[in-house]
Amino acid sequence: MAIFDIEKDELLRLSDMQLEELIARLAEAEVAAHSYSPAWVNWSGSINAPDGGIDIHIQVPVEQLSTGFLTRSDTILQAKKHSMPKREITKEMLSGSQLSPTISEQAAKGGSYIIVSLADDCSPIMKKERLKAMRDAVNEDPNGGNIHLDFYDRSKLTQWLRQHPSIMLWVKGKLGQGLSGWQPYGAWSNPPQGVADTFISAPGVTITLPSRGEQKLCIEYAIQSMRNLIRSTNKAVRITGLSGVGKTRIVQALFDETVGVDALDRTIAVYVDAGANPDPSATAMLDRLIAEGRRAIMILDNCPSELHSLLASRISAAGEGVSLITVEYDIKDDKPQTTEVIHIEATGPEVAEQLLNRRFPNLGQNNARRIAAFADGNARVSLVIAERVENGESLAHLSDAQLFNRLFEQRNRPDENLREQVEILSLVYSFSVSDSENSQNELEVLGSILGHSHSQLFRSVQKLLGRTYCAEESAVESNITPRYCEQIGKIGT
Repeated sequence: MAIFDIEKDELLRLSDMQLEELIARLAEAEVAAHSYSPAWVNWSGSINAPDGGIDIHIQVPVEQLSTGFLTRSDTILQAKKHSMPKREITKEMLSGSQLSPTISEQAAKGGSYIIVSLADDCSPIMKKERLKAMRDAVNEDPNGGNIHLDFYDRSKLTQWLRQHPSIMLWVKGKLGQGLSGWQPYGAWSNPPQGVADTFISAPGVTITLPSRGEQKLCIEYAIQSMRNLIRSTNKAVRITGLSGVGKTRIVQALFDETVGVDALDRTIAVYVDAGANPDPSATAMLDRLIAEGRRAIMILDNCPSELHSLLASRISAAGEGVSLITVEYDIKDDKPQTTEVIHIEATGPEVAEQLLNRRFPNLGQNNARRIAAFADGNARVSLVIAERVENGESLAHLSDAQLFNRLFEQRNRPDENLREQVEILSLVYSFSVSDSENSQNELEVLGSILGHSHSQLFRSVQKLLGRTYCAEESAVESNITPRYCEQIGKIGT
């Protein structure tokens, strides 16, 4: 089966709430595809919430709207998991012998009323009978001739779903058929369960845009420029920065309507962590999006330079339709002619400090400030240290070296041999653990400094990868950035 296809009968496994959310998401995507905000779509999100007989209500402030699936700017979509024959339609639309006030009001406005029945898969005659029942229900209303009526069965719903790849990812995930690693818009930065994921835009992080030369902007001013660049360029956008500066959360904020104005369309976002061995591969996904003429923004987190360069050239050749955002710690061999580069830096502890206060409310302001300052504003390092602070403990008496020991050892036994080898690895910004026919064995070169073998350093690298903070592995498992090993250079020597 194609990546963006689904058997219509698979949708029968959706719950009532999932069906309503699916229809709401499709309505948001449909509205957004015609350059209107998804915020014009309202739905309760709960089958138990009082809705006045309205499941999903679309109210786009324009005189006319015709998208193929929506024919009026004011449309009510009623989600029904069960079958809706004539008697059920009459029961749904009438209150006693009178037309439901909600539908009567919709008729007065010249709006649209659509019933979406998951259980029904209608022949032309069956659909005609259902439309007649809907028309009969409004006949006695003085404005009955003004309302647009339609009936969507399971086949129509599936046809609508096939138009929106991001929504297809969502529904397949709900049905347990999710494509490995691929996600629609969501909390890509993986905050702990129950922790607020609102965006932190405090000072302490700067963003450099290709159109601004070397000028460093604060997040508040950079977000809109980033959105404009992604919308306007026919090149891939590469977002770089050291691990822990919040790259993924900033990308997520680009689609967040609560951050600034005119957010990117979240209904067409397709996200994957390239280091998680996605299936289909990033190349296959991009090829399919381009081949099918899909409108999408594809986001690849932890994307190595080689993969970025390959995909960027395809984006440039394809022209409009699919936008590409890749995220990684280093730009390396990216080709400027096919790439717009945005660089993010942590320049102070403010963001890390606020994040600690949010994630660890019992940590205390002084401890949060001490950890953020020690970590040079690196959020990931800060979080690892905070996780190891005992309840009621004060870090004021600990030296930088003692804090570093907590970071490095992470409740493991002290290992001076590992520490010495990591000191060697920290001499360079990044290194390769793979053997290449065209280059030297980098671990062997580094090991020769203090007489360690390639295999010894390789085992140390594996230990680092097993610890929360120490290493960052690329999608091809050959490039590792010892971002946190810089702390050794500062403190451990």
